[in-house]
Amino acid sequence: MSPVLASVAVPRPVRRLFTYLVTPDLVPRCRPGVRVVVPFGRRRLTGYLLELTKAPPSFHQALKPIEAVLDEAPVLDPAMLELTRWAADYYVVSRGEMIRAALPGMQAVLESRVDLTEAGRRAREEISGALINPKHSRLAKDAAAREILDRVAAHAADRGTGIRLADLRRRIGARFRAPALRRLVDEGLLVQAEIAVDSGPRPGRQEMARLAEGRAEAPRGARQKSILEALARGGARPVPELLRESGAGRATLRALAAQGRVILESVEAPRLPPSLEAPPEPLVVLHPTPAQQQAIGAIADLLASRRFATCLLHGVTGSGKTEVYLRSIDSVLASGRKALYLVPEIALTPLLARRMRARFGERLALLHSALTEGERFDAWRGIREGRIDVVLGARSAVFAPLADLGLVIVDEEHDGSYKQAESPRYHGRDLAIVRARMAGAVAVLGSATPSMESFYQATRGKYRLLTLPDRIGAAGLPRIERVDMRREFEEVGHESILSRRLRAALGERLARREQALILLNRRGFSTFALCRACGTTIGCRRCSIPMTLHLHEEILRCHYCDDRRPIPAACPTCASPALHFGGTGTERLEDRLRTEFSGARVARLDRDTARGRGVVERLLTQFERGEIDILVGTQMIAKGHDFANVTLVGVLAADASLALPDFRSAERTFQLLSQVAGRSGRGARAGEVIIQAYDADHHAIRSACDHDYAAFAAKELAYRRTLRYPPCAALSLVLVRDRRLERARDGARLVAEVLRGLGTPGLEVLGPAPAPLERLRGEYRIQVLVKTAHRKGMQESLAEMLAALDRRKARVENLVVDVDPMSTL
Repeated sequence: MSPVLASVAVPRPVRRLFTYLVTPDLVPRCRPGVRVVVPFGRRRLTGYLLELTKAPPSFHQALKPIEAVLDEAPVLDPAMLELTRWAADYYVVSRGEMIRAALPGMQAVLESRVDLTEAGRRAREEISGALINPKHSRLAKDAAAREILDRVAAHAADRGTGIRLADLRRRIGARFRAPALRRLVDEGLLVQAEIAVDSGPRPGRQEMARLAEGRAEAPRGARQKSILEALARGGARPVPELLRESGAGRATLRALAAQGRVILESVEAPRLPPSLEAPPEPLVVLHPTPAQQQAIGAIADLLASRRFATCLLHGVTGSGKTEVYLRSIDSVLASGRKALYLVPEIALTPLLARRMRARFGERLALLHSALTEGERFDAWRGIREGRIDVVLGARSAVFAPLADLGLVIVDEEHDGSYKQAESPRYHGRDLAIVRARMAGAVAVLGSATPSMESFYQATRGKYRLLTLPDRIGAAGLPRIERVDMRREFEEVGHESILSRRLRAALGERLARREQALILLNRRGFSTFALCRACGTTIGCRRCSIPMTLHLHEEILRCHYCDDRRPIPAACPTCASPALHFGGTGTERLEDRLRTEFSGARVARLDRDTARGRGVVERLLTQFERGEIDILVGTQMIAKGHDFANVTLVGVLAADASLALPDFRSAERTFQLLSQVAGRSGRGARAGEVIIQAYDADHHAIRSACDHDYAAFAAKELAYRRTLRYPPCAALSLVLVRDRRLERARDGARLVAEVLRGLGTPGLEVLGPAPAPLERLRGEYRIQVLVKTAHRKGMQESLAEMLAALDRRKARVENLVVDVDPMSTL
């Protein structure tokens, strides 16, 4: 028989497939879409088998074999293989990296073991004997190598197997030297191998108890009686629940099982996140407004056609977009197809999940990175096996293995969180549209502040535009007031965190027992530390940014690399004690509010307080119940939340993001202000928004205050068109990173030279130039921007550039290629 060869994608930044030999015993289990363990250099990796071929008759090449097949059935179906292939080509990344992103957590557990070879056994005997072989004289003098050899030999003699590398390290302790181990392996005295000891997550299981049939004799005690009565009343149930109900212990239950009166069995039971275990929200039947009904009808007509289409649902905050989504899901489920519902932030899933569970019950699953590995695997498995019809999740849920997909919803489609910050740098919204196209499904993008890309496509007729122009309820859109902090400073005579207008409005809400949200998109207590004597700013040792004071932790922290240092008593440069901690973050704002409104219940929601499982959900639930009066936070509080008793939103430093040297800064500012303003006045009472800024007349702030998206979009698109920025052109960013500045500059010059040398028509190459954040996490960053009107030509050029660098053996490990970047910082 001709040998069988397998094309395997590995999760490494190498844009090609690797060919491995399939041994006869593994041929029956090797199918496209299964995970395999393959040797890759000195390592073992979890790879993904994509194709099988028979070797040609002239085949003589020695290939490494596949070492293990991890799956009985493919974990990637043909649709997911095609989606990941498209995404890898579009974002110019390796196929293995893209597949790994589609299968989070599903990596084999590999264990490194060290074993003694026959040559190693002879060398050890010679060293311990009187006559030493000259070729082992170096080993005889190397104490670290001799100890490693002795330990491995002793374990082999005792157990008959190799020793785990972790155990070898532990037994030798501080004397262990990795270079000594490498020398022993290189000389053939030891062999080091990685073996797959676990294929990854397994289905959750639960111990159940039920009554045995035909055993009616009386129990021996009160505790046994309570268990039997509980089982007789409610039938089989999980053991922990049974023990809580009966008040008995596990020993009593085991005794009943030994008597044959109770049967204990382990059954498969999906592990559920807390938001799906909690009681669902009561199902409230809402009556759509005429505008909602029109949007629902338009989407239903598209669903009935069973053809691909994309809609942009542009609805002001509080206009009822969520009800349009849920009714559309009802329609697609009624037709026997399935739905995918994406949200930008994990923080948005708990409250929405409770509402959706009331509507869809156990047909709903959650998928996002905050789930435990077991919860995520059980959800993924339920989806793949067809038990789940609706998936709610964040960016990575776009890869949920839903068969017969009919509807894809991307809520808050404008949000930058849909773009992955690490490789592979895919955009969840754009992949959702591609997935809908491949499935013949309808994609619905929803936002009160659509991205320039989506609005541009709607104006060109590529997307169908559906609008919800009015807020539901009598309160209407909130009134927004701008406070010019330059004038505030002139009139008050000193700098203040809270303007007089915002302070008075907060007092009014507290008196009326209403709630307020205060947005400040900066964490920490003070945003910089400055020496008044020499003017030095205390910066991060690894990044080109000042460190932030976190007073409650008593440290200075970098918000990019998390470098920390104690708060200095004096300037590190000139030793002057005249240090000034300036700027305001959420921590200082929280303290100020507690001081000025001593009776108020104040809480903070940012990345510092959101650590820990379930923290965000608990805090938002407390706020929803009215247990918090004022919630301070970063942009985490601005998106998608619906709190009926919030009648005031305050925004501090609204113009801070406008100073960032990025072409999207005005768009992000407008979106953030419009979104957070939309949290006010969503109940029966009218809402108010107070925005503090020094550049209060900027068109992004002015348009947000006027609730005028059209005016902002017209001005912003004119600017993008003039400067050839997205959506009026395709853009990619190539970033070269290195710990040495000269090497980063040389690498970026080479990238620009190769791109220009390709001669691609219409390709504009800008740079190289230092990135706005020139140093980050200890690496210098030099960037090249690539613009073109022809997206395909740009991707082909980027792929050819990577291939050319590979041919020149240039270092590409620190090269970042970001297609459709959300930021150029």
